[in-house]
Amino acid sequence: MIGDGRPEKKILHCAVYTRKSTEEGLEQEFNSLDAQREAGENYIASQQHEGWMLLPERYDDGGFSGGSMERPALQRLMRHIEDGKVDVLVCYKIDRVSRSLLDFARLMAILEKHNVALVSVTQQFNSGTPMGRLILNILFSFAQYERDIIQERIRDKIAMAKKRGKNCGGVPPLGYDIVGGKLVINPKEAELVREIFTRFLEVGSAAEVARRLREEGKTTKDWITKKGTPHKGKPLQANAIYNVLHNRKYVGDMPHLDKVYKGEQEAIVTREQWDRAHEALAVRTVAHTRLKRKSPTLLRGVLKCGYCGRSMTSDYSMKNGRRYFYYQCVRSRKEPDDPCPVRSVPAGTIEKAVIDQLRAVFRQPELIERILSAVGDERPLDEVALVRNLTELDGVWDSLFSAERARIAQLLLVKAIVRPEELEIHVRTEGFADLAAELVAENSPRPTRRYRTGNVTPAKDCPVEVTTLPGGEAVRIVVKIRFAVRHCGHHEIILPESVKNEDPGYSPLVQNLARGFRWQEMIDRGKAENALELARILGFDPALVSRNIRLTLLSPRIVEDALAGNDPKGLTLYKARHELPLLWEDQERESSQA
Repeated sequence: MIGDGRPEKKILHCAVYTRKSTEEGLEQEFNSLDAQREAGENYIASQQHEGWMLLPERYDDGGFSGGSMERPALQRLMRHIEDGKVDVLVCYKIDRVSRSLLDFARLMAILEKHNVALVSVTQQFNSGTPMGRLILNILFSFAQYERDIIQERIRDKIAMAKKRGKNCGGVPPLGYDIVGGKLVINPKEAELVREIFTRFLEVGSAAEVARRLREEGKTTKDWITKKGTPHKGKPLQANAIYNVLHNRKYVGDMPHLDKVYKGEQEAIVTREQWDRAHEALAVRTVAHTRLKRKSPTLLRGVLKCGYCGRSMTSDYSMKNGRRYFYYQCVRSRKEPDDPCPVRSVPAGTIEKAVIDQLRAVFRQPELIERILSAVGDERPLDEVALVRNLTELDGVWDSLFSAERARIAQLLLVKAIVRPEELEIHVRTEGFADLAAELVAENSPRPTRRYRTGNVTPAKDCPVEVTTLPGGEAVRIVVKIRFAVRHCGHHEIILPESVKNEDPGYSPLVQNLARGFRWQEMIDRGKAENALELARILGFDPALVSRNIRLTLLSPRIVEDALAGNDPKGLTLYKARHELPLLWEDQERESSQA
């Protein structure tokens, strides 16, 4: 209370926010930001009787659009509002704060949360009152409408200019300079553009063209903005070569969205060169796509570089008409001069190393028990049946189609990290439980069979570190490896002898028996209505699926003898599929006579 009995006025700390969309005129002694600031100061001075007090700190955003909240002064102001340093936000006009309806709604939510009023000097409203909030919403709707109209006019203007073949600003492409708003040929750079087209037609590889040009010291465009900001050229990479090959401006066209107009700039390459280059690109793209569909990569999206943490993508190179597949670190691909110790590894080598460790898990009950304990009681599994079926899966792994191997690998693997000294594999416990559910069928109608377990390597004899990650979602397997660099520069992964997978030596009959029983089980469990639908789901030949499922009709004794390694002489896979009778007694008699 003050001396005359009236309540003391509360001090309201006021911040003035100013913004200008462009930097034009900001170099003047008294610019637009200063004018907005002065108007805000005068308004606050007129409200001193209400306890308003100006904060000395300036919140000026010069050269920033109102269509985004990513402005340094505005972000600093928001932090001060959240810290309770501001009670009133004063601006010259509402569109100085934001021109986006969504951003403005977010801003008002922050202001209301911290009891901060928004005041516009020239539009005479205060968001601290109901009428002020109504006026604010109306004004801002018009501000959003005005912004949308301006954007539409700019788009129409650009479309009309492109239709007339005019350049509409932006970064000048390699081979051209911008003079008076027009594209003018830069002779030195134009020669480089022609060289890129010529070399690509010779070698057919953008990466190889980029490598050769880097060795010659060629770079991307070196240019200076209107404001005098220099942009130095960078060593050419494959993506820069593709940008050149796909830029229609080099043949005198002016593209705009999905349309192409005749440009006013002079062409650098002939239409014949352009067409030949794009025919080569189309053939390469189709061949690359077909090859990837034909040969699915086991570790796609799983393999990581242990040096930089980036993904490793699959690709292939050609030599003497033969394709060599490999995985390459994304960073080393984009930055070929980066000294990555991993860089690239042959696809077959790294896939075999990872799969060998998964198969080692299949053969080690100790590891299976550890994974089952991580799964917990939510999905109880029969451990004995699981070990038995995983051993069977390990035995027929080499005979599985690549699509099925890839599916199992994607189901089990969280990620695989390659380092120069070790290979780290994270096995998904839930994925392991899903695979187990596929392999272990409850109340299975199969005949009783004896399973060949092979040699089980105890975990303590393997130079492998196995730990359960926090939360039990994955099991980490770490294997010590070393790299051997071959003459081509790729790395060969060398595994310790004691963890290398050995061929279990199952006969083709046993391998296809296991496959047939597994596919029949998938039909029994409702994953497919019949063999034809199952073949479509798995991506296999329907005839092959039907022939293998037919093996489930074999006599239990024949199946037991085959699994025990006692195949009757003369009982070939073809005879078992096509020539044996339906009755089990006749099958056993004919197989024993064969």
